[in-house]
Amino acid sequence: MKKIVEITKRLFLPDIGIIVFFAAMITSCNDQEYTFEADPIEPVTITGIEPVGSDIGTTVTISGTNFSRTLSNNKVNFNGAIAEVTEATDTTLTVTVPDDATTGSISVFHGGFTATGPVFTIIPAPTITSFDPTGGKVGITVTISGTNFSPTAGDNTVSFNGVDAMVINATTTSLTVTVPEGAQTGEISMTVFGQTAISEASFVLTPEITSFEPTTGEVGTLVTITGKNFSTILEDNVVKFNGVEAIVTIATNTSLVVEVPEVADTGPITVEIEDEIATSSDFTLAGPITLIIPITVDIDDVEESEADGRMWLDSNDQELGEFDTSSTPDRGLQNIGLRFRNVEIPKDATILSASVQFTADNIGADPVELTIFGENVGNSAEYTVNTSDLSNRALTTANAVWSIPEWVTIGDKLDAQKTVDLAAIIQEIVGHVDWASGNSLNIIMKHSGVSVGVTSSTGGREAETFEGDAVSELIVTFE
Repeated sequence: MKKIVEITKRLFLPDIGIIVFFAAMITSCNDQEYTFEADPIEPVTITGIEPVGSDIGTTVTISGTNFSRTLSNNKVNFNGAIAEVTEATDTTLTVTVPDDATTGSISVFHGGFTATGPVFTIIPAPTITSFDPTGGKVGITVTISGTNFSPTAGDNTVSFNGVDAMVINATTTSLTVTVPEGAQTGEISMTVFGQTAISEASFVLTPEITSFEPTTGEVGTLVTITGKNFSTILEDNVVKFNGVEAIVTIATNTSLVVEVPEVADTGPITVEIEDEIATSSDFTLAGPITLIIPITVDIDDVEESEADGRMWLDSNDQELGEFDTSSTPDRGLQNIGLRFRNVEIPKDATILSASVQFTADNIGADPVELTIFGENVGNSAEYTVNTSDLSNRALTTANAVWSIPEWVTIGDKLDAQKTVDLAAIIQEIVGHVDWASGNSLNIIMKHSGVSVGVTSSTGGREAETFEGDAVSELIVTFE
């Protein structure tokens, strides 16, 4: 007779926490019993950790044997601080350094066994506080300042916008590196012991101009500048033609398309990006050149009393065809002097047009007439407070009469505030034997016609000065 034996064996595995039921119906003609035994749990071991040091929150991989694939069955401590296990296999555990961890051994507990591994060193995360210089060319040396660097140069990995640099000297607070080939403008990053710091500011690679085309053109010509380390953001590239800013229409890392500005002159092209400047050879401007030259010093827009020659070098406006009662005795009608510095017109250039642009400091509708001269020298001296310093200066033969239109709005800087053409006057000055580009020239205005003997202190014209809210400008077009 067959004997049916039901053998039930409960295996309780406290380190795994899983209850497994084995039920078997075993039929035997010989009344034989069968038993089922669980494999024993092997002791855990730790063979290595990576990295061996870092900051709180860093991910660490523990290598070894006999780990549990169930995350919660593996208990990991960093010098006694419990860590979270995020991944597990038989041979690796991935854990996060806990907030309360301190330097010490890592241990793993599983299945009643504990393994103690290497010492994990808590290393504070690095920071970059500054770098000097803040821009430059490939190959220059840059000093990076910060905290928690390794004093061993090879432990620190530094990159310029993703391109690795050579670290040539290191302390815990500074790194000396060389800007690598291929670097582009961007952040500096440094990594030490698995931790990375990124600079807040960008290191700016000095732009380089290798060529431009065409090399000659008129105002409005589109010029393509070829080079490297340009910004792809239009407004970050400040391009100038001999000091006059141009409009950038297209920008890549290696080329810029710009429009020759209206007041440009023959001279070098410069590209400036955050104080880093590249300079080219001269671009030759074809056709007429226009200069706008403002009064730049307070003693260059002056007034002189017609009555007694008293000089004023610091007035905050200039009366044109108006009797000035602001002093005792009255200033009365006044001659006007305007000295313009650094006038870059070549000797014997052909002057096509010239004028002085004022800005209205007051309204006025009375008839006003001025006769305009130049000082008949090749390089005008500064004005002084000496009596009649203006009147004592030699005048050009060329002159122009300006009947000034009504000024209707304070602050206007329009045709009504612009003189008649002064080309003949400027032509006489730049034809002087001692004229040279960069010299100073002087425009002198005297009352004439209906303005002779005027006694009204209102109704004339009042122009802004350097000491006021705007300056007078000399506008000259020549070839």
